[in-house]
Amino acid sequence: FTPTSSWSEMCTKLEAITYSLVKDLTERDLKPKTISLNIKLANFEVLSKAMTRAVAFFSHGYNSRESRDLVDVVVKLLKEAKRTYQEKATKKSEKILSIK
Repeated sequence: FTPTSSWSEMCTKLEAITYSLVKDLTERDLKPKTISLNIKLANFEVLSKAMTRAVAFFSHGYNSRESRDLVDVVVKLLKEAKRTYQEKATKKSEKILSIK
């Protein structure tokens, strides 16, 4: 896909990628417990977030509810990555402002 600076556009693309992942997981009969999200920024900084569940995704079969749960987890990870990125950006700008 093409680069974007819009978090909402990234979220939309991520949802589509996640549904594609669900299809692949179904075909291979995989039931992951850990979901990792890595985002590479234009400045080559990488944001990473992960979540592990006690019960694997799709352990009770492949259904739309489990698929939506996976999408919700991935979107939550994206929001956490965005918050972390914004907090780091704020700290960097505060440091720059304090230089004399």
